[in-house]
Amino acid sequence: MCPVLRTRLPRITLRVVVDLMAVGLDPVYKPSEVAFSVWQMVPEVGIEQARRWAAVRVPVKMLDKVRIEVDVSNLAITIFECSPPWDLDRSPEWTRVPVARLRYTRTRDQWTLYWFDRNSDHHIYDLIGPARDAAVLLAEIDDDPTNIFWG
Repeated sequence: MCPVLRTRLPRITLRVVVDLMAVGLDPVYKPSEVAFSVWQMVPEVGIEQARRWAAVRVPVKMLDKVRIEVDVSNLAITIFECSPPWDLDRSPEWTRVPVARLRYTRTRDQWTLYWFDRNSDHHIYDLIGPARDAAVLLAEIDDDPTNIFWG
């Protein structure tokens, strides 16, 4: 008998435990962590697409002036435009401004695009609908027909 299956996990089915083990996660988490990880996990394909997209967005000779960073959470991929510190005495940290968020919905197997306002609140971008491929939404961020992402 598998020691993992002897542990009683609330609201977790055997199928979920097997799914967790298949992606390399240990199913013996706190119940809230397990449920969060299982149902909102961002696919690796989307993460790789976003990282490759960000890596080629800024020319190498400009990397000391601007960077594009990608943060991944269990719910979404957030894209940041980063600027170097303007006052090293106050803070050596780069300034990070959120540009866009791609949120994955596992139940529908689709990505939804969001934009950020001046207060860093995100809003759904309604000029393109949800897509099964994150690359479609990354291309929309690149095209930026309304100048809402890059100004």
